[in-house]
Amino acid sequence: MATATASSAKSFTCNGCGSPLKIPSNSRGKVTCPSCKTDCVIEGLVKNAEMAEKENINSGVSLSASSAMLHKKLVSYIAETPGMPLDVFDKATVIQEEHHCIPAYLFHATGTAHYSYEAAKYTTTKTAIDLGDRTRVETEKHRDWQPMNGVATVSVPMLVPGNREMSETMQKLFTDFNQNVLVDFEDLDYPPDVVTHRANVPVMSAFNEFVRPHVEEMLEARAASAIAAKETRDLDMGGGSNIQKDDDRRLFLGAYRIVLEYEGKEYAIWVTGNGHNAINEGMPVDPSQKQAIDNKVQSMERDVSNVPVPTTTMWTVGKCVSIIVGLVGVATIVLPILGIIGAIICHVKRNNIMAPYNEQCSSIRSKYQGEIDSLQAAAKNIAQQFRSKKQPLRGVYENEVAGDASAF
Repeated sequence: MATATASSAKSFTCNGCGSPLKIPSNSRGKVTCPSCKTDCVIEGLVKNAEMAEKENINSGVSLSASSAMLHKKLVSYIAETPGMPLDVFDKATVIQEEHHCIPAYLFHATGTAHYSYEAAKYTTTKTAIDLGDRTRVETEKHRDWQPMNGVATVSVPMLVPGNREMSETMQKLFTDFNQNVLVDFEDLDYPPDVVTHRANVPVMSAFNEFVRPHVEEMLEARAASAIAAKETRDLDMGGGSNIQKDDDRRLFLGAYRIVLEYEGKEYAIWVTGNGHNAINEGMPVDPSQKQAIDNKVQSMERDVSNVPVPTTTMWTVGKCVSIIVGLVGVATIVLPILGIIGAIICHVKRNNIMAPYNEQCSSIRSKYQGEIDSLQAAAKNIAQQFRSKKQPLRGVYENEVAGDASAF
């Protein structure tokens, strides 16, 4: 059996003669040693190939990110962590670059839903009043609610997990998934030590569990948007929608897991196969530094909440009443003008009352933010110095990215 190094498994040797083995791209896991002709089996690639055939995988995301990209992602997460230990760049070691292959589905779904609602319908009645020498006409506006209905439609691509254990990680990592990064299965390139997670979410289960609820939410949002410009009430989706699976593609999504060791504990980030997106499982933190920052944030929120909020109810109500008067009297000329003037006056009065309160709150937040920035200044300076030296973190990237500006 070919064996791998403990870190990123970039070299394999023949289990017959010990000669280095070159693993061809897209290898299905069986390699013949060019020196002794021994057939060597690479377990990760064999499992990958078997699952691809069984699950009808037809495309995916390769593991194509450079070491510089991965190192830069890791450094960024360390440097941006509130309460970063000041010695983390000196003591931390990158101990592992794991390679993962996650089964997934890319669905194209369409949905249709009938909905009903009530729309306001206004009617105007005019009454002639005999005043003897003249006649006055009074106009009254009435609002009735008229039953209405409509149809909402959506068409959406959606990426969902094919492995339940990796579901949360996959959905966070591939949140802004771009279909253009997909390559055909024959062009997928995974290293020999890839960990291929088993496919344990059947296609229809994935569709019903992940896609259907999302499309139903989209349909309701589409219906609400369609009637937003109208005065309506009681939107009802009717309790039924027609959601169709137009197409599904079986995918392998390549992902890296970079493991960092600091003070005897391990921390990690996940990075997409193309290096574009990343999420972290926690980064090193100095507890006292983090607590000091948290205390400042809590004190800031406490002091802001203790500022008395001025009463503006009268002016808020006045503004609403002015708007209503303007709308109700739309058939006349005077009332809409009076309504606009009244709304403007009430709005200005309310803003004048709130201005000192807003200014005091802003001053408090600015003061505390300055103190928080001071607490974080030392960590930011150390991170900046580390990047400027272009000397990588110790461990698996140490020799590969030294002096490479793109790795920082």
